[in-house]
Amino acid sequence: MPHHDIVHRIIYSSPGGSTKHVAEVIEAALLQAGAPVDTLELWRGNQRTTPLTTPPEGQRLCLWIGSPVYALHPVPPVLELIDRLVVCSRECFAVPFATYGGVTSGTALEDMGRALVAKGYGLLGAAKLLAVHSSLWQSDEPLGQGHPDHEEDELTRSLVQEVLQRLAHSVPQGIGSQALAYQPQKVLDRAAEINLETAMAAHPGFTVHSERCTQCGICEEHCPSGAIKLDDRPVFGEDCFLCHRCVRLCPEAAITTDTQSTEQRIRGLAEYFQESPPSSVFL
Repeated sequence: MPHHDIVHRIIYSSPGGSTKHVAEVIEAALLQAGAPVDTLELWRGNQRTTPLTTPPEGQRLCLWIGSPVYALHPVPPVLELIDRLVVCSRECFAVPFATYGGVTSGTALEDMGRALVAKGYGLLGAAKLLAVHSSLWQSDEPLGQGHPDHEEDELTRSLVQEVLQRLAHSVPQGIGSQALAYQPQKVLDRAAEINLETAMAAHPGFTVHSERCTQCGICEEHCPSGAIKLDDRPVFGEDCFLCHRCVRLCPEAAITTDTQSTEQRIRGLAEYFQESPPSSVFL
């Protein structure tokens, strides 16, 4: 059934590609249902320049906003974008979704949900989805290997269908941000301790091999936060949030980091948290 009175906008950050995959599944399901939709991947500095206008007169807005989980929270570009949203005085709804690499989804959905509600958006649903761990790409068996898979795609499509059904009512039924407070106390305690700054302090750091660098610019071009600038070699700025995309994409292996030193810690955290179910939707 067409939903021409609803404007759907999908905005997401996806350094490793998993959140993009989920966004594409959402987009395809909306288009199949005849719903108007536009999609934007947050890239470099565009989270600061993206126009965030209210929908045209007579239409309602449904914002699908996605983030990978880093250090138990959403990535900074997503939180920055929500912070820039104009407080909605009309019918505005949101559906946050998060992908995580098998350790824990942390408080990412709750963080996004509370921030969206504070901007006047009613929550119609949410999803946490297992994905391959972006820091373990060199591992023979990375956490979350093979995910998101067909099961996660089906969960995502079921979320879209339910949200569309709710939007078909004159007063759509929401879930409230409290529905996203699903984590046990041990996760909440760790989330209160960990943020990007603490993650940076525990990170082994990046090594730039100047003799290998050809100044091709791939690292700068593909940095999702615009944190890399080329001087005579790549220079990292304070906006880096440790996605490792530059390490994975550098054709000359001119940027490296010691992932083996952190793999044991990452697997230990996954064993400690044992998040179950690994993927779910909230409706």
